Amino acid sequence: MKRIISSLIVSLVAIVAMAQTNPNRVIIHESTGYISGYLVENVDSITFVKDERRVAVDIEFLGYAAGTVTDTVYISYTRTEACQAFQTSILPITIANRLTSGAAVASYCNDYAPTMYWQDFSRAAMYGFDRPFDPDTEYAIVAVAYDQWGIACEMSRADFRTPKVPLEGDPQVTAVVDEVTQTTFTITFTPNDDVDGYAVCSFGKGELEMQFNFFGPMFGFANIGQMIESWGLPAYDEYTTTWTAMTPNTDYDVWIQAWDYNHTYAEPIKVEVTTLGYGGDGLAEVEISIGAFGGDSINGYYQVVTYAANEETAFHRDMLIEAATYEKPEWGDAGIIAYLQQDDPYDPYWNSYSTEEIYWNANPSTDYIAFSIGQNANGEWGPLVRQAFTTPAVDAPAPTRIKNGVAPKMPSKAKKTVVNQPYDLIRGTLKPAKRGVVLTNK
Repeated sequence: MKRIISSLIVSLVAIVAMAQTNPNRVIIHESTGYISGYLVENVDSITFVKDERRVAVDIEFLGYAAGTVTDTVYISYTRTEACQAFQTSILPITIANRLTSGAAVASYCNDYAPTMYWQDFSRAAMYGFDRPFDPDTEYAIVAVAYDQWGIACEMSRADFRTPKVPLEGDPQVTAVVDEVTQTTFTITFTPNDDVDGYAVCSFGKGELEMQFNFFGPMFGFANIGQMIESWGLPAYDEYTTTWTAMTPNTDYDVWIQAWDYNHTYAEPIKVEVTTLGYGGDGLAEVEISIGAFGGDSINGYYQVVTYAANEETAFHRDMLIEAATYEKPEWGDAGIIAYLQQDDPYDPYWNSYSTEEIYWNANPSTDYIAFSIGQNANGEWGPLVRQAFTTPAVDAPAPTRIKNGVAPKMPSKAKKTVVNQPYDLIRGTLKPAKRGVVLTNK
């Protein structure tokens, strides 16, 4: 172990101090986003230490046993020479996949599993979980090692899968696709007598696992069956339902999750459906109509534009641009066409179908050009169409009375779809680890 005082860092600290007026705080910004601080008068010295020894605890999964009161997981923990102590937890693999560093595991354990262990375990029995483990589900044992200064260092991980639980009978659900249109499909589901209940949920083709990996930690789903049951439409007998507002000419997977009378999940069942497409073999053309201008200076103004496609158009893409911006070298017709012909799978409103009435953000007394270009069923682009116009001037607004600190809202009519705006991802928090666990050497 070698102690190194970096003159460069010391000089940098001195320069920063000189640039401030009587600094009285030392602030440390960690890569995880946490901030810690000290009063300068309480800091005796700052030392930089280089220790190249591995600080870790090696984990080995030894076994799992389901219990009537609590489940038990058997694990071995072996610390390296430089590891003084460690924290550990067991959590669904979707959550573990988000904890990719020692700092992340330390942050998680400090919140939900703060106990420090200062010894090795040749065969530890971890039990006392607040709920049983789910059958046929992947879990991860994670741990973070601490050095002699109490610094969280390397993370360790060992994955395991709980065993399946035998089903009571053979719960199965059959599905018949009754009708498919461009934006809807109807399916009838029929369970057999071994099904206590089931749920059905639609996803884009091949998206089930991706959705589970992304949303599982946020919603606390331990396995895919829980996600389908939670998000899906519940049913117990024969059930017919119609999905609406679907995207034309798109592949979907409808997943069925059934369970027996012990609420044990059967294998999920997939039904594949493809919505019909619009358009034909001819020229795809779109007609643009300029509608009402509205809004106010408090909430902003909007311009209604209607894009009506002919029967040959499979889809069209639309935009509104200020005339002054259109005149810039990077735009013009060539720039508009290049922009509208590029795909954007992350924007659910990028493609429009048939007739679309769009509420654009717009300013008064401004020259605009509305553009649209369509594609037929053969993937052939039609002509770029445009409609130039000038938004009207507005009178100076009268003073607005704000009641209880809330300004008047825009008309509800203005809340219709606004295209070319990215959608927000659902935000959430990781599910807390199981509390009250006990780790003993057995």
